[in-house]
Amino acid sequence: MLKASIPGQGKYYYERGYKLMRKLGVTLVMGILLLGFLLMGATECQKTAGVVERKPASGSTGIFIVPGEMHLKSPGDKYNVEDIVMYVAFDADIDSSTYNTSVVKLTEVSTGKDVKVFSLIHGTFKNVLCFNPDGFLRPSADYRVTIGNGLKTTNGNLCSDSFTFRTVESNASQRDPEADETGVAVDINHICSGFNGILTGIDKDSIKVYDGSGFRVEGIVWAIYGYLYFRPTYNSQTCDLNPCETYTVITKYSLELNDGTKCFDSFRFTTACD
Repeated sequence: MLKASIPGQGKYYYERGYKLMRKLGVTLVMGILLLGFLLMGATECQKTAGVVERKPASGSTGIFIVPGEMHLKSPGDKYNVEDIVMYVAFDADIDSSTYNTSVVKLTEVSTGKDVKVFSLIHGTFKNVLCFNPDGFLRPSADYRVTIGNGLKTTNGNLCSDSFTFRTVESNASQRDPEADETGVAVDINHICSGFNGILTGIDKDSIKVYDGSGFRVEGIVWAIYGYLYFRPTYNSQTCDLNPCETYTVITKYSLELNDGTKCFDSFRFTTACD
């Protein structure tokens, strides 16, 4: 059964509803304004640090890079920025508490494969992030450097950067072992890079060999015409290479033929596991 309305009841509920809606409306507007303020604050906190310098420079070509962690590690803080193979300098000091081993990524553009890198904050110049590839960088290949993963400066700005470079071309006509060859005998007599011409100015650094940990292998170097040879030694005695290990061979960047032609080669091979 329908009940009769009490006189004035409709007006009472209308006024209460109106006041409630006004209150909710004000609260909603305030909420929206507060959210906007917070978002603006968050955006303000996510400024990106400026990049002062890169090595190699963005878009540079003919880059010669020797892999290995040892190039980043020197006694104390006595190493110079110029001696570091790769680095990015920001416009403020880097907050060491935001650093981790994955703040730098090095990717071969054509394959999308990442190369492991060693990195550290420079001991003297705290605004400089130094890094160096652990693995082999192929000649005549484009690589992309990406910096981020939460790295920040001491003033809270994000250390974010991305750039590409292209490695130096190889003009070797012959290699022994072949590039990317596997199952190479540990007692290999020599390692060789051959060029079309006569090599000049050969010294012990004309060809270098690095083991899987990035450490340089001791050895003797000689050349016959355009062929540059390396034989591994230990305490001046011929020795075997380690089994089941990938080695990187790199010739000296200033290597030349007698007609002035610049020579360069870099390749890797893997020894047999038994």
